[in-house]
Amino acid sequence: SECGASRLLLASRAAHMAAAPGPLRAAIEKVQLDVTQADEVSALLNREAGITGVLHLAGMARPGPWHELNAQDLREHLAAKAEGAEHLRACIGPTVRLVLVSSISSAWGAGNLSAYASANAVVDAMAGPGVNVVALGPIQLSGGMADDGQLAEFQTMGLGAMEPARALAAVGAALVADRAYTIVADVDWARLGATLTARRPLPLLDDVFQRADAAHK
Repeated sequence: SECGASRLLLASRAAHMAAAPGPLRAAIEKVQLDVTQADEVSALLNREAGITGVLHLAGMARPGPWHELNAQDLREHLAAKAEGAEHLRACIGPTVRLVLVSSISSAWGAGNLSAYASANAVVDAMAGPGVNVVALGPIQLSGGMADDGQLAEFQTMGLGAMEPARALAAVGAALVADRAYTIVADVDWARLGATLTARRPLPLLDDVFQRADAAHK
């Protein structure tokens, strides 16, 4: 790959996965794996002893009002994202770099995504030595979690949809810097600040919002 990996192992619960782009096809091997099952994760990592890095992207987002959330909903959201991350962390060796992809929803919240945000918050707490967490904002991806209507809604809130190449470059820079936790998002802070503080203050980002307001004056 462009980043120096000679072989990529793509693991997914799906029996059939989309074909890899032409230039990467020869370097990618696909395997079926349910990351919620610790024994499957352990077996794969023991078999692939030469792995030097693991990127965990699994997760699900099923929108719904927080007051309708039940235990089963929470379990399902936690399974692939948080439990899968914990299984990977427990099974990889000390020389393997683990990168967990999280979401900005756990950084400052997201309407109708309380279970999804909670699962990502568990992942955020794993950031530390040997584990890099990258919380992503909206990305322009065909077949991604957010459809065109949701991306347009995010835009009105102050969250632009990033081009994939731009997002990857920012993630790469964060990993080179070896930051434990990084947010990668295209944010209009003045607009997002107005949205997030419309009903109540958000002390976590007060300083950021104040600087954004001053820059627009």
